[in-house]
Amino acid sequence: MKTQTFNNYRVAFVWTLFAALMITMALSTTACGKKDGKKSAAAPGARRYDPNCPNCYGGGSLLGAALGFNGGAGGGGAYRMQLGLVLTGQAGGTGGSWGYTGPVQATGVMFVNSSDQFCPTPIGAYTITTYQAGQWDGSSGAFQNLGIDARHGNGTILHMRVIYGVVDDVQPNLADQEGFTYPYGFIGDVVIESVNGTACVAGFPGLPPLNQFFFNY
Repeated sequence: MKTQTFNNYRVAFVWTLFAALMITMALSTTACGKKDGKKSAAAPGARRYDPNCPNCYGGGSLLGAALGFNGGAGGGGAYRMQLGLVLTGQAGGTGGSWGYTGPVQATGVMFVNSSDQFCPTPIGAYTITTYQAGQWDGSSGAFQNLGIDARHGNGTILHMRVIYGVVDDVQPNLADQEGFTYPYGFIGDVVIESVNGTACVAGFPGLPPLNQFFFNY
C-alpha cells in the first residue's frame, strides 16, 4: 500500500514538471514582430521591421525600414539616441521605395541613452507613432516634414518632427539595441518640439537649435 502511494506521488510529480515545461515553452514561442522569443522593451504596439511578416504594416505599402544614430554610429553604445523607423506609403501605392511619391507615415522604436537640461528625455525605450504624415519623394528615397510621437513606458510623450530624412542601402544590415535588423540607414534632422506638452528650449540667436538632433549611421 505504501509502495502504491509512493508511486502515485511520483507520477503526479512527473506530470507537474511536464506541465511546467510546456507552459515555459508556450511563453517563449516567437511571433510576428518578435525575435528569439524576446518582446521589445518598447512594446506594447511597437512595430519592428520583419521581412517575414508582410501584413505587419497596417495595409500600407512598405517603403523602407531604416535605423539611425545620434551621437555615435554603429550601435556600439556611444550613441545618445537610436531611432528605428518603419516607413509606409498609402495603401495600394505602387513602384516601391523609388517609384512612389506621396504621403509617408512611420512606426517604430527609439532608444535614449542620455538626456540634457534643454530637452529632458527620460532614458529608455520609446514606441514611435505618426501624428502628421510627411511627404515621400520617390525619385530620391527622401522624405520631409514627418510628425511623430515617441511614447515612453512611464507615460512620457515626446512630440517630434523629422525635418528631412533619407534612407540609404546598407551592407551588412544595421542592428538596433535589441538586435532587430534594418536594411536601410537613416540620415536626417529630427526636432524634439515638446516633452509632455512643455516646449523644449530651442536655443539662442545665431546658434544651432538645442532641440534639433542629427542622425546618421
